[in-house]
Amino acid sequence: MKGLYYFNDYAKTGTTLGVNRANELEIVSNGVDAGGVPTHQKGLQLHHKILKRRGEDTPGLVGLCAPEQQSNIYDQVINMANFDISRGGVDPAKLDMAPRKKFQFGNIPFRLDIHQRTDRLDVFVPSEWIRGQLAPMGFFETEGSGQRFFTLYGTSGAPAASTWFGLCIEEDYVYCNPGGGGGCTQPSY
Repeated sequence: MKGLYYFNDYAKTGTTLGVNRANELEIVSNGVDAGGVPTHQKGLQLHHKILKRRGEDTPGLVGLCAPEQQSNIYDQVINMANFDISRGGVDPAKLDMAPRKKFQFGNIPFRLDIHQRTDRLDVFVPSEWIRGQLAPMGFFETEGSGQRFFTLYGTSGAPAASTWFGLCIEEDYVYCNPGGGGGCTQPSY
């Protein structure tokens, strides 16, 4: 299975499912280089790239980030809030900066994911993933004979006291809207 990191790729070189990314830019996701710390401006820049490419907000858009990234994002929000407090524009008692599993970044709802890589933020629409299937799961069979179970042989060439069989499935998950998502790259923590 290829998954999120394969399809949510901002590189303009290489291939996706055998299609040259340099020739078919529609399969390239939107990318922003966050260069160290994912600032609020970089989040907005990503959101605006998606908005300009699709002409409207992508419904159902969500982002994933690792806990380390959330800490840096919150540091940025706290810095902005402190600036507003110093100008008298915000009541400090109304600020709630406790870490959350869901939060906004760049006007995109983000979710905390402990499995997310720390060198990128990913933004995508979960409902736009499909499962492409060439054949349902079934036994591995040899062509012609249809044999499903195979005798294993030892190093001497004599049959071992075991039998091998295997199940095969020909399917993968595919993201249908790479231009409606994207992400920020940054050095790993």
